[in-house]
Amino acid sequence: MTTILFRSGLRLFASLFGLLVLNTQCNASEWARDTDVVGVFFNEAHRTLQLNVISADKKDTTIMTLSPGEIGSTAIIEGEARVYTPSKSMTSGRLLSTCSVPNPTAAPGFFEKTTRTFYFRIVGETLKLVKPRDLTAAERRRLKAYKQQVQNG
Repeated sequence: MTTILFRSGLRLFASLFGLLVLNTQCNASEWARDTDVVGVFFNEAHRTLQLNVISADKKDTTIMTLSPGEIGSTAIIEGEARVYTPSKSMTSGRLLSTCSVPNPTAAPGFFEKTTRTFYFRIVGETLKLVKPRDLTAAERRRLKAYKQQVQNG
């Protein structure tokens, strides 16, 4: 335990105000770190599928179509990912699988801190969150090629 002595009430007020400002800045920087999380989705299924990533507050949605063997990525926040059969509208596709999209604090073992990435794999009709160390060698090679393709535009 640390004791701090103040000679005047003004110094005490200034110090407490400084702590409040620092705490607010820390919370703001934590929030900023939580907003730049990426979800990478590997379609290991033998057919084309639609993926719908929905935030917990239902304000943000990303829809992508993934062919067999294709990789897709998007910025994500906590919520849910759903896999559908391909269709013109999400309402006419058949729901195949759902998976929670966690935040980095809730699932640190599944979060790759260096790249701020969660990985997901679709096998058959099932979508699963994957630990970074559990990516296969083939997935790592495809991911490397995907990243180069995205960088080159």
